[in-house]
Amino acid sequence: MKAFMVEKYGDQAGMRAGEAPDPQVGTEDVLVRIDAAGVNPLDLRIRNGDFKAFMPYRLPLVLGNDLAGTVVRVGTSVTRFALGDEVYAQPDKDRIGTFAELIAVHQDDLAPKPAALTMARPPPSLWSPSPHGRHWSSGPAYSRARRSSSTRAPAVSAPSPSSWPRRWGRAWPPP
Repeated sequence: MKAFMVEKYGDQAGMRAGEAPDPQVGTEDVLVRIDAAGVNPLDLRIRNGDFKAFMPYRLPLVLGNDLAGTVVRVGTSVTRFALGDEVYAQPDKDRIGTFAELIAVHQDDLAPKPAALTMARPPPSLWSPSPHGRHWSSGPAYSRARRSSSTRAPAVSAPSPSSWPRRWGRAWPPP
């Protein structure tokens, strides 16, 4: 598959587009064809090597932490998703790689894409910085990001917590 990879930490000179092996799908994984991937500050910090002391990725590494896409295969134990489902996700830190054509994501890291959103306009939490991690953003950090961004979030209501990926938790507001 085609992917955008980091071959050495540092600036963009250490990056290239190339071929990467197709992801392996585990029993609780969902293979997603990526229709849209977000670029966020975390990707730049990983590329620069800022986190290599406590997030030791093996290079070459496919970057990318946010995606919207379509399910193309499911593992044998997957119960919540089927072929053709439109989903969005932030894969676990050990399974990043959304700057590619495909990614295998644990079913607990996925959520159904709300019908009111397109693939190119994922939920605001996927492109807005948040001091609390992965959740529907609100509060001062989210407000600053919205004011400083030339791209405004779509005017839709956020899905209920029951549709969030399981590992994001159900508590609101976040701690």
